[in-house]
Amino acid sequence: MLFNVRALIFGFVALELELYYALVFSKTKLTSCELRQFRI
Repeated sequence: MLFNVRALIFGFVALELELYYALVFSKTKLTSCELRQFRI
């Protein structure tokens, strides 16, 4: 049960980071190609 809660919280934090980076990249106007290179 505790593991499921931790996994849920971790997934939520990952989603928050995903949205944060999307905002940052949209502001800096990086291309999708640069975005892929950064993700890898």
